Amino acid sequence: MVEFNFLPVKKVLSEKELHTQRRLAIIGGVFFSLVLIFSVIVGGYAFYDATTFSQLEGRRKALSAEIEQNKDKIASLTSLHNRIQSVTYIINSQFDYSRTIRTFLGLLPSGVSLQSLKINKLGFVDATLVASDSGSLANFMANFTNPALNYKEIQLGNLSRRENAVYQISVTYRLFKKTNEAK
Repeated sequence: MVEFNFLPVKKVLSEKELHTQRRLAIIGGVFFSLVLIFSVIVGGYAFYDATTFSQLEGRRKALSAEIEQNKDKIASLTSLHNRIQSVTYIINSQFDYSRTIRTFLGLLPSGVSLQSLKINKLGFVDATLVASDSGSLANFMANFTNPALNYKEIQLGNLSRRENAVYQISVTYRLFKKTNEAK
């Protein structure tokens, strides 16, 4: 007769199968651990990146608002800067007539007085002088012809002797050349 056993039969695993099963369990655990570590790192980085991005976005919005508030000030400062540059250019490009007059008056010795003085746009100075005596006139001419003054195109006009031994002389000289004449 045939015997039937309805109880589950314990499967007996061989030593090689047990070793393979343990090895698979260890590999699975290591793989699971690596996946878990990678997930934590990526999740942490994503959280850090999102936090940093939101902080930077907030900073950008704050700076944009500040720029909008300061646009009027920036426009005013730019306009003021342009005006200052224009005024500086005008001042630097103008001839200093007061210095020229002071220098010329400094050449006049005692006994010589200025009757008229004209400076035209071409840089010519026309002066009419009155001297009380010939010695004063000679002192003026010595002062006027000083090479350090660098006067150009000096022309002596009429020299006349008036009543009471008073001399009158016209002097014309050039201070500067216009820039388009310099070539």
